[in-house]
Amino acid sequence: MTSRLDRCFSWFVRLRDSDSKGMVTCITCGKREHWTKVDAGHFISRKFLAARWMGINVHGQCKGCNMQSGGQQWLYSKALERMYGKGVCDEIYEIATTGKRPTNDKLKEWIEYYEAKVAAILAERIAADRSFNRSIPQDLTRRIHVDRSTRRGARGRDRDERDAE
Repeated sequence: MTSRLDRCFSWFVRLRDSDSKGMVTCITCGKREHWTKVDAGHFISRKFLAARWMGINVHGQCKGCNMQSGGQQWLYSKALERMYGKGVCDEIYEIATTGKRPTNDKLKEWIEYYEAKVAAILAERIAADRSFNRSIPQDLTRRIHVDRSTRRGARGRDRDERDAE
């Protein structure tokens, strides 16, 4: 269940951080790459389950910064403070280190939520630009129940992104 949530949350983050053409700007170095070529990089390590699936803890990050450069945590923190305000890194750290492990019911809820968000984003992008259709990986279309004839999300619904609990 954790791996399924990781996968759909990663798709969500990378799509959320991409522009209408599917391009993501790395949060730490500014390099621009297609959403299918970047990572969902975590500010606070994934091992801290209370913050692992928090939207403000995870952003589009190039593979060079995320994997070869250890996440560039100092640069990441500066970017987070520019985006969300001073003190946000301390807040994320506190949640990560004092929060509780999510229940299986909560994980299932988040899977449903993020798969629906991904489907909705893809449906919106395809409606605006049919060529966006070509950039959707086949494993993604199967996982989120995308209609293969139009590749529009079948489960999309509108909800605000969850906050850390």
